[in-house]
Amino acid sequence: MGCGSSSSQGAPKQAAAAKQSGIPEDAVPYTGPLLNVCLIEVPVKMKTETNLLGINGTTTTTDVDAYFPLIAAPYSDGFVLRQFTPITGAHKRDNMFSMSGTQQYQAILSKPTSDTSGESWQLHIIKSALAPQLLNSGFSMMFSMKHGAVADTSHLHQQLAEQTAKGGRLACLTMSMASQGPSTTQALQGHGGVMGVDMFFNMPTHPNPTLYSYQAVNIQVPYKMVTGLASASVKVDLDWNAQLRAYLAQGWRLTDIFFDSSSSTRMGFMSASGAMNSVWFFEKDCSMIDDPTPVYEGVAIEYWQKIVVGMTGNMKVDGKWDNTITQMGQRGWELTTILSTPESKSAGMTMHMKIMMFFQRKIMTAPSVSQDPSAKENAQVSTEQ
Repeated sequence: MGCGSSSSQGAPKQAAAAKQSGIPEDAVPYTGPLLNVCLIEVPVKMKTETNLLGINGTTTTTDVDAYFPLIAAPYSDGFVLRQFTPITGAHKRDNMFSMSGTQQYQAILSKPTSDTSGESWQLHIIKSALAPQLLNSGFSMMFSMKHGAVADTSHLHQQLAEQTAKGGRLACLTMSMASQGPSTTQALQGHGGVMGVDMFFNMPTHPNPTLYSYQAVNIQVPYKMVTGLASASVKVDLDWNAQLRAYLAQGWRLTDIFFDSSSSTRMGFMSASGAMNSVWFFEKDCSMIDDPTPVYEGVAIEYWQKIVVGMTGNMKVDGKWDNTITQMGQRGWELTTILSTPESKSAGMTMHMKIMMFFQRKIMTAPSVSQDPSAKENAQVSTEQ
């Protein structure tokens, strides 16, 4: 089954205005291509097993094949996947004594309201993994005030190169929730276990597809955490819009942002500070690789997700972002990434988490979205892989 010509599945709830900020206003109606959006909620089953009181590690398994037909079906109506993302906080345990349960994901697809490109696509999923190495090992972990991890992402980059050489285009990377925790011996040696990653590609079924070049840019996301007796807050110090626009201004298009599990943390008294490594994937038509002319304008919208934790450990999510994505598509804005950031506020059993939604659309004239004049100055120096 597909989304047909409808803009979403089900009746999305309108998000309260106070939960989001940064939505751009158009001085004049946008004259570029508009988008239909297809939103599909996907319940992903997770089975968790712990052997010998955790000495041999904890294993969590999921089945990508179970939900593949559901998110691939709208391709027959011309939609292509943009994001497959877990809905932060939408997790239900099988029972209060079990770690197995169901995590709600959302597949977000889109297509132009009028498409004359002659292109057609099919969905392809590559299963990969991350195996972070802890910077501390052995008993030093218990006494050190500094902690961190470094993840090997070589397989992700290898698959990106292989699939795009065939004309494929990266849609997104998603933590699959499948994992293998380290055994006690491995943990003492600094092994952080193995975490599953699903790589989603749009593969061409039309002849002579355009080839795209990709770059992966490492951008550190610094944070500070302060805890109280019954509350905690995490603050992120990063200008998301400045980072996005710095690369769009060079002619690139953002495809996804992914936290690769590399991080550093310094502990303090009822506080902590550190940074998480985010990998920003950009693409550009290979024939235009040396042309720095901007093709897309972009905006990052801030959204706060409310999560309430029940006595059994199940979590309830208040509100959804569906209408924002649909309405932005009607103005030509294509969703690129939904990113759950470290930033949060919690008190008791209630938490508010900051979500960043990244949108792009083709520049028809001069950029129509007012930009922060300091954006060009605020972009961090980034490391390309």
